[in-house]
Amino acid sequence: MAHRGSPEDHRARFLLRPNLEDYLALKAKLGRAFAEERPRLLRQVQDPALLARILLLEEDWKALDRLLQRAPPEAYPALAEALEAGLPQEAVRLYLEAAAREVEKHPQGLPGGGEAPRESLPPGPQGGQGLGPKPPRGLPPPPGPKGSPGPPSRRAHERGPGALS
Repeated sequence: MAHRGSPEDHRARFLLRPNLEDYLALKAKLGRAFAEERPRLLRQVQDPALLARILLLEEDWKALDRLLQRAPPEAYPALAEALEAGLPQEAVRLYLEAAAREVEKHPQGLPGGGEAPRESLPPGPQGGQGLGPKPPRGLPPPPGPKGSPGPPSRRAHERGPGALS
């Protein structure tokens, strides 16, 4: 990716209108000095979806988790789109389910009240049939993709290293 212009040009553009291109250009041009500049740049980003894309690129999982916890319900569809581009499909499905539960708990958080329209959410596992059925409580989580053993037992760490679920 060619980054034309000086760091000052990119910084000025980013401050006027935050965008991924100028952020990445600053990161490339400033090198080690970018670490000092990063917090100021991230504070300028008001769009939760853009901030999620930046955090995904940098693999800053803690900051991404904080963003998702603080996000208002009206930002959920845009965040889901940003996450879908950078996370496995299963993680997006889990986030959408959690978002739908939050919206159901706090319908006053949406503009105009009520539920988010289904068409604003990406299609679920049943090809557009909402978020799909929820697994019954008390059952272990479903296995991962074909050939993978699935998620480890929650208590595997208590049995020590090398213990099987």
